[in-house]
Amino acid sequence: MAGERATTAGAGLFLSAAAGSIVVLAPPAIGMAPPSVLAPTAPSLNLVSWAVENVSCDDGAKPLFARAPDVAPSLDYGSASSALTASFRIAADGRPLSVKREGNGYISNASDVLPALVAARFAAGQAHAACSIRFASIQQPVASASPDLATEYSMFPNGQPPRELWERTRPLGSDCFEPAPEPRLRAFPAFKELPGEPGRRNWSMIGFDLDASGKPVRPAVVAGSGNAALDAASVRAVAASRFEAGARHGCRYPYYRNAVVLPAPPPPSQESLRPAGSTCPDLPFVQPPTLTFPEEYRTRSIEGWAVLAFDVAPWGEIGNIRVLAAEPAAAFGEWAKQVIGNARKPAGRTGYVDCTDRVLFKMGPTARITTTTASAPHS
Repeated sequence: MAGERATTAGAGLFLSAAAGSIVVLAPPAIGMAPPSVLAPTAPSLNLVSWAVENVSCDDGAKPLFARAPDVAPSLDYGSASSALTASFRIAADGRPLSVKREGNGYISNASDVLPALVAARFAAGQAHAACSIRFASIQQPVASASPDLATEYSMFPNGQPPRELWERTRPLGSDCFEPAPEPRLRAFPAFKELPGEPGRRNWSMIGFDLDASGKPVRPAVVAGSGNAALDAASVRAVAASRFEAGARHGCRYPYYRNAVVLPAPPPPSQESLRPAGSTCPDLPFVQPPTLTFPEEYRTRSIEGWAVLAFDVAPWGEIGNIRVLAAEPAAAFGEWAKQVIGNARKPAGRTGYVDCTDRVLFKMGPTARITTTTASAPHS
């Protein structure tokens, strides 16, 4: 698989000073190449996708998507179909905010559902304060799954794709895979010059044949996410590539572009949300926070923030952590609680109540994020 190249120099987690906040630096999301070893398929192995069943708002509106959620498909070993309901609000520009799952308990294959909703857009023009959406999972046996769905999964797999899945991505009669022709020259699009989508990874699968000299002929997009610029650049890249001599039919090659950063809405000041009874002075951490970024949102380059309230024991331990506000999804608030949960403030003769801190989760310019600041690397 060919994708944008991201540096991992200096990858790791670091704490840096930031006014009134915490900063997390994390390694960037890097696409994995298809494995060379094919895993056996279990009889009950399915490809799972998600569909929107219903969207409604308390004001009676039935908002329409301008850009629907693109939930990534996943592999599953025979789990029953499931559903997920979330509450959210819609800003006047059509952006979903305050996204929160309804109910508790584990839902299999659902890790990308809410991030996909955050990256979606409704028709702009009118804000809606209280809305609800229901997603339902769709199970397809790998051996009979749609070729387009199998191809989409192969671009960003969450597990080792089995032989049957790869076979679903290949055209009938192809002689271009086992063995694959050896490349002599592999061309790539100028990824940095191509437009991307906030919160969405774009991809193009190019189909082509090879003439007797190993030159690609008839390159064309056979599947993709719909990025016209990436599609055109990918076709040109395949046409410019060269392979070992020998005519072949039904070849495939993928290219992808990582998501453009989707910034969080502006965060409020800590002071605006500080509880009236706060007794907490401005004290530094003597044991720094655990700086991590929610992976499902980092993969999509989605930023967020949370404002927390907490108490400090006389010996400096932090407890009674509460989320006062979080955007664009409640997940950032829950993750921020983990960020500061193991931190410590200086010990004192008495403890403090209703302290506040703001955690900002940011994608950096190379491989970093920000939190009160927590932060993540740019993919």
